[in-house]
Amino acid sequence: MRLAVQKRRICPAPHPAGSRGHIPGLLLLGVFIFFTPGLAHSTPPSGLPQLNLERTGEQISLPPVFQYLEDPERSMTVEQAASSQRSAEYQPLPAKGISFGFSNSAYWFRVRVTNHTLEPDWILDVGFPALETADLYVQDSQGRWSTQHTGIEVPADRRPIQGRSLDFPLSIPPGQTVTLYLRLANPGGTMAAPVRLGDHNWVENEKRNVNLVLGSYYGATYGLALYNLFLFFLLRSRAYLVYVALNLCTSFIQLLLDGILQAHLIQGLTQSNHLALTIALSCAQTALIIHLGREFLELPRTFPRWNGLLRRLQQLLIATGAAGMVLGIFDLPGMLWPMQFMMAQVVVTVMAMVGLAVNLSWRGEALARYFFAAQMFTIAGGMVVFFIPMGMAPANLITMHGMQIGSVAEMVIFSMALAEQVNRFRSAKERAETLAEFREGENQELRRTKDALEEAIRLKNRFMTLMAHDIRTPVSTILTLAETLKLGEHPLAPEQIETLNRMRVRGEGFLKMAEELMRFNHLQSGAVTVQKTWVTGEEITAEPMGMNLLAESKTIHMANRVPPTARFYCDPILTREVLQNLVVNAIKFCRSGDTITLEIRGDHTLAVADTGPGISADLLPDLFREDKKTSTVGSAGEIGTGLGLPLAREMMRVQGGELRVASSPGRGAVFLVDLPHPA
Repeated sequence: MRLAVQKRRICPAPHPAGSRGHIPGLLLLGVFIFFTPGLAHSTPPSGLPQLNLERTGEQISLPPVFQYLEDPERSMTVEQAASSQRSAEYQPLPAKGISFGFSNSAYWFRVRVTNHTLEPDWILDVGFPALETADLYVQDSQGRWSTQHTGIEVPADRRPIQGRSLDFPLSIPPGQTVTLYLRLANPGGTMAAPVRLGDHNWVENEKRNVNLVLGSYYGATYGLALYNLFLFFLLRSRAYLVYVALNLCTSFIQLLLDGILQAHLIQGLTQSNHLALTIALSCAQTALIIHLGREFLELPRTFPRWNGLLRRLQQLLIATGAAGMVLGIFDLPGMLWPMQFMMAQVVVTVMAMVGLAVNLSWRGEALARYFFAAQMFTIAGGMVVFFIPMGMAPANLITMHGMQIGSVAEMVIFSMALAEQVNRFRSAKERAETLAEFREGENQELRRTKDALEEAIRLKNRFMTLMAHDIRTPVSTILTLAETLKLGEHPLAPEQIETLNRMRVRGEGFLKMAEELMRFNHLQSGAVTVQKTWVTGEEITAEPMGMNLLAESKTIHMANRVPPTARFYCDPILTREVLQNLVVNAIKFCRSGDTITLEIRGDHTLAVADTGPGISADLLPDLFREDKKTSTVGSAGEIGTGLGLPLAREMMRVQGGELRVASSPGRGAVFLVDLPHPA
């Protein structure tokens, strides 16, 4: 249509689909609105701007023609807005049209329209179904006023033109001129409206096309949701249920912003209610995207720190949505901060998720590529809608619904990603089943080996018990005969007495070794009954300190630093034997003037420390092994069996404790007795 406009060139503007509910698109539109709340001021033309209707069948974008006036108090009447005193305050709109960001003000727009066609019936489409109030005042050539009112609070069947859109019927007889004053207000929300004018034929064609796009969008959305719900019940994968919830959140936001929800499903919504639903659903949507992103990107494995941060961001989004709902339901003031806080969280979410997806895509992670592609489609759709009002993208049916198209593409890609994930799980399951079959064969072989090993251990234990028992009798007999010879009636030569003494020492050592072998075997076979109870420090150290006389014979000092009233939980018989073994062992290797100390190291650890020569580093790893000989001669020539320390450790382990050692040559040794913890 050719338009004659005073002093201004008319640029066509599209009918955007609203602030699309999908988060990346909402982000871009929100950034555009939030950071460009003001308009450039220019010297307004004298008088009213003129619009000439010269052809039918096409849309006319009114923002390039409009002059506007801001009413911060929202109290101005049409008589005041149309008065000569206010006329000089009107300003022209820039090319980007009606876009004032979050604003509590009302805005008046005016234009004079002359109809040069034969079509008398026209329709003015506000273009943003989520506005709270839209009032159209028409002054004919006789100076008479007519008024029409609509908005989200007006039920769909009571609007000037029934339906979800905010439309006004406009009668302009051919050859006549009317003056339009349009008042728009959206307190607490976004003030953005691509107002257009067209005849009935154009409006019907436009709405038919829009309904086709919206029907395809909602059909695809709910179709994918039902399909993935079926997959959830089939595969029992929680990711499908999260995806269905994301689809529903996205569609509800779009229903809200397209005006369908409040026009047909939940009538009578106030602006606060509308904002509350928008904030709550957008926060839930972002939290669900984070959940899917954490799963697709496998953040617990790939970026555990980012996974923790995004999990906290999910919780913050839920809290923000809840706060917005409370403020909106009870019509409380302060709805702007949850909206702005939500937008900030969306910015952080999109930047973080896209950045992580790019990083993992670069590493070759297939699911990360799916996630990145899905986000790029929605961001691209949002950018198209963002650029249309600025004249940087063409206005047609496809571009004006870019965010819906991007959203459908995103959902399809998410479905493909979920299918890829299921295929991975299926492949992993098949590999696991194959491995399980292989391992089952191995397990049978292991069970046979285990049975054979247990039988060998049983035979070994029986042999050791019999050997230790049967050896004691002949050795005891030999020792008795040697003692009889030594004390007999006939005196023996010194060399004979020395030989008998060596026989006695060796025989007693042999008997001790047999006794320790029997004890060790009983401990390993579970034949020893452990009886743990609470004992005092005095009770547990009495017998070990009874070795003091043996220590004094070598001029070794003993000290007991365990408090008598201290309480310990252990088997007192086994623990006393362990401490006594360690004290005797220390006396064996200490030299004259050395010190042996019993003390507490921590809540459940006793220590036997000495200032003796220490233990060689090459002996420490094998010190508690019964199959390695680590015994050496004591400082006075004492000879040990080599089984004392392995037996002591086994005594601690059967009662749930442990025995450790710390030593270095020349600096003594510390044996740490870790007592069992009370249940």
